[in-house]
Amino acid sequence: MAVQPEPKTDFVPAEEFIVDDFDTLKVLADPLRIRILDLMRDPCTVKQVAVELDIPPTKLYYHINQLEKHGLIVLVETRIVSGIIEKHYQTAAYTVRV
Repeated sequence: MAVQPEPKTDFVPAEEFIVDDFDTLKVLADPLRIRILDLMRDPCTVKQVAVELDIPPTKLYYHINQLEKHGLIVLVETRIVSGIIEKHYQTAAYTVRV
């Protein structure tokens, strides 16, 4: 079983995220991921993003995992709703610079 990251409850995004590796740049090259980052300026769930983008949530999980893996979004809150863990993510920084 994979270890779940702990939420950063008092998280405040940095002013700037500097991309200094090619893999992170490739993650940012996807237009859908840019749209996801724009929606995650405030904490939200994958389901909320899916509603805004009119895309099924299952189509977003891979992209969310890539953004989190490369430090572009951060898990800021988890709570249990009807027996399901609801995760809230937020962008790691207000701006991204290469």
